Amino acid sequence: MNKVTVTKEQQETLQFLTKVYSAEDIVKKHALKKNFWDNTLWSEPINIECLNTLSVDEIVRALYIGIEIQKTPHERLRDCYEGYLDHGHSHYSFNADEKHGFRLGIAVTCFVLGEKIVGITE
Repeated sequence: MNKVTVTKEQQETLQFLTKVYSAEDIVKKHALKKNFWDNTLWSEPINIECLNTLSVDEIVRALYIGIEIQKTPHERLRDCYEGYLDHGHSHYSFNADEKHGFRLGIAVTCFVLGEKIVGITE
């Protein structure tokens, strides 16, 4: 079995729940009924309902095997901008002008879309 990929919000919510319940109790509650987690039942400023999108299998793997955090689109774009051309992800060898053009294209796209991404536009 592999780790499950979850959002940062889901990871933080699971960390919070493991301070309140055992892993076994979390799995039992999650398996109890669809959309078990309800924000209105918690006084904590946390979106507990974000766990409702996970299957029972994903909850089990997250609690017992581990998790990987799903990167946001901004994080994935920044990773591409910073390293795609330099870390062997491409079969083609890019020269300095092509690398500059690639990065410029990403930066212009961010500008056109009005997206501010640390490491690219900021």
